[in-house]
Parts: sequence; structure tokens; C-alpha cells
Amino acid sequence: MSEAFATIGCARQLLETELPLRNRAEIKNSIDSVKAIRGFYRFLGAPTASDDLSMVLLLLFELVKGFFLIEPLALNKSYRMAMHNQEAFEVIYKFIGAIDVAISCASLLNDTRYTTCIPEFVDHKKELLFSGAYHPLIEDPVPCSFHTEGENIFITGSNMSGKSTFLRTVLINSVLAQTIYICFAKRFVTPVFKQYSAIKIADNLFEHESYFYKEMEVIQEMILQQETPLNHLFLIDEIYKGTNTVERLALSLSVLRYLNNETNLVIASSHDLELVAYLKGIYKMYHFSEQIQGNRLIFDYRIREGAVHSRNAIKLAALEKYPSPVIEQAMEYAKHFSKGEP
Repeated sequence: MSEAFATIGCARQLLETELPLRNRAEIKNSIDSVKAIRGFYRFLGAPTASDDLSMVLLLLFELVKGFFLIEPLALNKSYRMAMHNQEAFEVIYKFIGAIDVAISCASLLNDTRYTTCIPEFVDHKKELLFSGAYHPLIEDPVPCSFHTEGENIFITGSNMSGKSTFLRTVLINSVLAQTIYICFAKRFVTPVFKQYSAIKIADNLFEHESYFYKEMEVIQEMILQQETPLNHLFLIDEIYKGTNTVERLALSLSVLRYLNNETNLVIASSHDLELVAYLKGIYKMYHFSEQIQGNRLIFDYRIREGAVHSRNAIKLAALEKYPSPVIEQAMEYAKHFSKGEP
């Protein structure tokens, strides 16, 4: 009840300000309908005594409250009033919440530590354009710029090169554009999307669900959305990496082709370069890459057009001081696998 008491008091103080409220009368009526709770709340708890006389009077008051069961009666009455006035509390909470969000957004827009912009919404169903976009939770991020119109995107690249971060950057800015009307970018142009993502998927030991099973569920939800007349943004990171190579390639190709239509913008990533040849003409290819300088693997985290043609897993293992026989044997196996030999 202390939270309800504080909430009513906060709403009363905010209502006394000169805020341009369209539903001021509704808010006032809601506050009036529950203000009696504040009166009953005064019987709960004990004030602090400042001198001996106050202490004596306080003890007498507590005896009276205990004899007549004032505290439990007042508490029960307050609970009943709160339950009978749920709609009023909902109006009050939304009123306070809207002001709290507005203050937070204003503070964010004026915070010089962040580059932010107001999103621009367009009617084109499969267009996405942004410049200087970044993920706000990354320290010293590398801003990225990107533009696609009428095309789905397939991203290849090495481990740790930036594929997942790029997808997260697109997702978080798309969601923020449609919720708080702020993006972490210099410019962000987008239609209104219903977003779905398969980026951070984890297994669940308590529910006996494997990684692959969870991934199947998430992507199935995307497939079911084909029947709804909405613009969708589908983001899939390392599609079907939880299963064997042959079925991963088959499922990935089938699903990515199925999701391709006029209203869906699909951005998917994968390590499987074999998919590039099958998706050309349906998906536009982009990639992230790296360079080896000395004994270090250097990433610039820049997205580029075209598919990547190099792999870095064995190189990374060598840099991590794997034994030479392991590296040499892995390179031989890689040559055989790339030729399709057993």
C-alpha cells in the first residue's frame, strides 16, 4: 500500500503543474476516486516522536489502534478500494509512466555522450537506410551505414567480425524507432515493421529443450507470420547452426527462399559459404572480414558488398598456439572437405 500511497501523491503533484494534458479531467477523476486510500494509509505504521509528550501520546494512540484493530481494518479497506478501482490506478500509472518516459527521452536526446536522431518512416515495404548507426551498449562502437531497397540481405564473414553485432544494431534501432521515436544513429529511415529475431538463442535444460529445438521454434514463428498482412523484419543469426551440415544447408536454403516476399525484409547471416551460390538473385550478398597483422587478427567491423571468400577458424586456432600438428592436419582436412572428398 505504500507504493499506492506514493503513486497517488505523485500523480496529484504532477497534475498541479501546467503540463499540456489532453485527458486532465480523466486523470483528476481517477485520483479523486482513490484518494480515500491515502486517508486509510495514515493509520498504518507509526510516526516518529520528537519529545517525551509526543512519545506518551503516540503510545496511547498505538494502544487505541491495537484495541480497536484499526490497522488491519484500515489495511483491508484500502485493499478492497484498490481492487474496486483498478481502472483508476491504470490511468494514474499510465499518466506517471508517460511523463517518466518523456523525461528519459528528453535526457537521452540531450546527452552529448550519444549520437541520436529522430527516425524517418517511409511507405516502401522493403527499404532500410541508416548512417552512423551503432549499438548503445557497446563501448567505443564502430558506427555503420547501410541501405537496401527491395532486396533481402545475406551476410557471410568470419568469427568475431561483426555479423551478430550488425544484426543487433539493426534490431534495437528498429524497435526504438517505433517505441520511443529515437534511434542511435545519425539517420535512420525505415517502414513500420513487426520485428522477429533469432539472434540470441539458448537451450533450456529445465524444459529439456536443445539449442536446435529452440531455434526451430523461433524460426517456425517467422514462417507462420507469412499469413499476416504486415511488414516483417526477420533477423536470423547463423541460421540452423545447431544441426549437421547437409540438413543445415537444405533447411536454410528452403526457409530463406520461403520467407522471401514483397512485405518481408530478411537479414540473415551464416558461415556456410555454400549457400551463396543458391541465394544469388534472391538475396544481396554482404560480408565482414579481417586481416592478420603479425600475430594478431585485426577486425575493422565494416560491412562490405559481396560474399566473403576466406575462413579464419584455423588461423585463429594457430594464433591461440594450438600444436603445429593439429593446425597442419586441420588445413589438410579443410582442403579435402572443400573439394567434397571424404
